[in-house]
Amino acid sequence: MLMRTRVLLLLLITFLPASVLAATPWEQYLDFPSAQNAKQVHSLTYSKGAASFGNYNGGDLQILALQVYAGDRESLRLAIRLKGQSDGGLAEDLTAIVGHVIRIHPQLFLEEIKFAKISITGLEDIVLNAGLEYADRPEANQYELNMRLEALSRVNEKELQVLRNTSIDAIKRESHLTLRSSGTGQKRPAP
Repeated sequence: MLMRTRVLLLLLITFLPASVLAATPWEQYLDFPSAQNAKQVHSLTYSKGAASFGNYNGGDLQILALQVYAGDRESLRLAIRLKGQSDGGLAEDLTAIVGHVIRIHPQLFLEEIKFAKISITGLEDIVLNAGLEYADRPEANQYELNMRLEALSRVNEKELQVLRNTSIDAIKRESHLTLRSSGTGQKRPAP
């Protein structure tokens, strides 16, 4: 009986298509989102025949987001790496994920922006993108930016000061423009 089971298992493995057995590095990361698996991912791809093949699954991005928010450096690097090769909605989602780290882990955020050699424009795009959930909520968006400014202000590492100051200046410019366009001329106090 044991021999028969082994033969059947061997035949099954031998004749299964390779795509069924071979998960992409992204799928391996999703199955086990470790720092080591994050290092192996170079693109957001799915195996042929997978439900998300040729597209991306927003739910899968939540796995990445949770690891990033937990402070996993390699997952943050992965999000930045994927953002750099993405466009459209995926790029926006990844930009928001990276930006949400600012309030939670401001020093880690700046360290990884420096590591990835993100341009000033790219940095400002990340810092000012609060995410779609804030799109039609200007006061909530301003609150988020104020909280990012407060978090960034606490980073005192000398080698991160230029990036920190660039980020803070971008938030201040955006806040000033928002107040001007609203016509109030009054600034809401930062909590």
